[in-house]
Amino acid sequence: MMARALELAARGIGHVSPGPLVGTVIVDPHGEIAGEGFYVFDQVKHAETIALDQAGARATAATVTFRWNLTRITAAPRRVPTR
Repeated sequence: MMARALELAARGIGHVSPGPLVGTVIVDPHGEIAGEGFYVFDQVKHAETIALDQAGARATAATVTFRWNLTRITAAPRRVPTR
């Protein structure tokens, strides 16, 4: 899933300045992608919000969100609380 988050983040190249490149993948308990998104500066929503909107009710059961910022490489995906 980290590779997918990187692919999504890369889709923001040339569209995020001055913001960071961010891709988010929300995975449900069955290991299926429930939602995904990437950040584009002139759109108000961030990658995480887009992914949560896409996941809808499946976000409630989701336990892992992978998020990657290509401008500041971090090693660990982040766990987010569910609604």
